[in-house]
Amino acid sequence: MNEQVQETLRSMNEEQRDGLIGWLKEGNGHSVAGIERYTDLGLPREWLDTMVTRKWSSFVQIPKGITKIAEDAITHQPIGWHAKHERWVMLLTPLNQEAGYLDNNYRTFTTDRTRSVCCGLNDYEAWDGDEYDIECNKELIKAIKFQHDIHPDAEYWSHRMLTEEDASNCGYHDGPALEMVFGLAYLAPNVQKRYFKDTAVEYIETEIEQPSRYLIKYDGTKRVEHISIGKYATFHRNAQKPILTYDEAVKQVEKKMEEVPNLAWVGGSDVEWKVDGEFRPVDDIAIDLVKESADEIEDYAKGVSRMKAKCPALDTFVQFNEDYTKYGIDTDAAPAGWVIEDLHPLNYTGVLWNHHYMMPWVDGIGNSTVIRALGDAIGADMSGNSMIGRGFSAQYNAKCVMKQLDASEWCTVQTGDEEE
Repeated sequence: MNEQVQETLRSMNEEQRDGLIGWLKEGNGHSVAGIERYTDLGLPREWLDTMVTRKWSSFVQIPKGITKIAEDAITHQPIGWHAKHERWVMLLTPLNQEAGYLDNNYRTFTTDRTRSVCCGLNDYEAWDGDEYDIECNKELIKAIKFQHDIHPDAEYWSHRMLTEEDASNCGYHDGPALEMVFGLAYLAPNVQKRYFKDTAVEYIETEIEQPSRYLIKYDGTKRVEHISIGKYATFHRNAQKPILTYDEAVKQVEKKMEEVPNLAWVGGSDVEWKVDGEFRPVDDIAIDLVKESADEIEDYAKGVSRMKAKCPALDTFVQFNEDYTKYGIDTDAAPAGWVIEDLHPLNYTGVLWNHHYMMPWVDGIGNSTVIRALGDAIGADMSGNSMIGRGFSAQYNAKCVMKQLDASEWCTVQTGDEEE
């Protein structure tokens, strides 16, 4: 297999080589991409196939009637608020759905929803010295719950006074102490303390204002394909934009230079405006902006083509107005072979994003994995890597790979960087 990779590198044209080197220079070891990302770089599919794994986002499917989602305080399973029935219900995770579960059994996930805590009573202002009326002292119970991070919806179940020996063993040496048991009988979202107010907490929950709509294809209970309808509409609209003309680009550059003479970089663009602190010629910047505009529109068009290849009926399923600023779904029924699902992230740091749209999953490969495998295939020395984290480690390995590409007689790819 290594020989196949080496032969592929030998036969690359200049554009492919530039693309490969550009990707290596970026590093991006923390990224995960579909196999097409790497075959587009010219790397052999057979070699890449063995590296492909599924990376899930942290999300749930939103059933009809659910208006907000949260995480259950006890089981940490996703839950949803059913507005019509005014109660929290368990939601299935994608892995549970794939395993064939039709519903999360409440009792299966909630066998133990009680918690006991020990406390010294003299620590609380609400303690009135009456050991025989503790269960009626609501302020004391509220203070104990807050102090020990007991969920505010949990109910007092029981308590017992501790002996001096037991109290001492728990660290309470001055005054009476007790063990109190609380129970959270029903599903309830997690909470967090608001320290600017004593004993105040707030629920950690997310309102479902506009869930993201997807087309999903199944093989049995396994999700095998997905298309974000919003992403398709955005890509379709952007692919219709006219390419920036040279004259328009020149006017943009001249205006920006006049407005911001100290400008070093324009947000949303990779074009370099200055070299060594001095503006490049207006013509050069304008030409690069035109090329960037054309490349961007082409990328959107490629994305549209890929989604249409998965589901040719997208053309009739998603309907646009005349200027493509708005879109709608032509029918409540999904195209043949697909189902419509409303999906929502559970937390944004555990989600795969592409152009600000959630990728429910990626059947792909991490950049760091491909960089490492490429280095092994061409004999790059990556043994000195002591970097922590995939991103930094991948950047180190990528430099080693580029160095080996420069040094190898069988590969004519040049990085353009001078060796130190």
